[in-house]
Amino acid sequence: MPIISYTSHQLRLFPLLATCYALDITRKYVATKWAEVMQSDAIDRSVQSLCSGFKSYCTWFSLRTVQVSRECCGGAGYMSENRLTGLRADADIFTTFEGDNVVLLQQVGKDLLTQYQEGLAAHKFSGALTFLNQYFLGKNSWFSFPFQFAATFRPRRSFLDHKVHLELMRYRQARLLHTLALRLVYKIKIQRKDAFLAWNECLDHIGAVSTGHIETIVLERFQDALQNAPPSLKPALSILYRLYALDRLYQQRAWYLEHKLFSRDAGVALQRLIASTCLQVKERALAYVDAFGVPESCLGALLAQHNAKY
Repeated sequence: MPIISYTSHQLRLFPLLATCYALDITRKYVATKWAEVMQSDAIDRSVQSLCSGFKSYCTWFSLRTVQVSRECCGGAGYMSENRLTGLRADADIFTTFEGDNVVLLQQVGKDLLTQYQEGLAAHKFSGALTFLNQYFLGKNSWFSFPFQFAATFRPRRSFLDHKVHLELMRYRQARLLHTLALRLVYKIKIQRKDAFLAWNECLDHIGAVSTGHIETIVLERFQDALQNAPPSLKPALSILYRLYALDRLYQQRAWYLEHKLFSRDAGVALQRLIASTCLQVKERALAYVDAFGVPESCLGALLAQHNAKY
């Protein structure tokens, strides 16, 4: 039996494949935004932080993807003739090349906090709510969203709703940013700590805010691409989108449980939906990979030449 038929391999590899599509779609968006900045004299701080965060997210993802792929190939994945070890060595340097990823993520957090502070400029209380509602939640209220969501949440049905995916990720992002700002203010204003020390004590929180911001943008871009895709491509692309969105929510399920947005059954429902979606991906796996148009010259590994066996 081909190893791709094993559920363990599907659950390890197919969410990574879906994320590859999501990041490739977002890459084009980021490149377009950067090109617009380069053609103008204005300095766009948000685009700079977007590029920094996206670089960090992509390079960490590529390193993890090569590692998981190598492990899925067993001992054959460690053989030099299959080139995965060389790919891993190449991917490793990019986590610090052109800027350490952890430092680049702090740029994203700083930019988000600056935008948050600007939202407070006019009215310290209502300004924060206005910023959080408009920037993240759209028409949803910051206060009412958890109650509205809990009232209508049905795990298997709700997790298939594209609107629910985006609302959940945006709410998490908004709440992470808001609580980060409160932590920093408390440490600096109440505890009278040095600004650098306060920032240093919140680095884990800053990383979560920044990563969540990038993942939310990736989900938004994926939804836009799906909506604008030709009718012939939508069925195949929608499967990958669903797998990406479900996988992100599954990885973040602890946070949603802690904040009482998920029930105890939500994690089980997500796991089952991911498994069933992986079965759909399996039927088109080679077509999904071939769509990247990888040149034959890059497929010289022995495993790649005999992929039908796997």
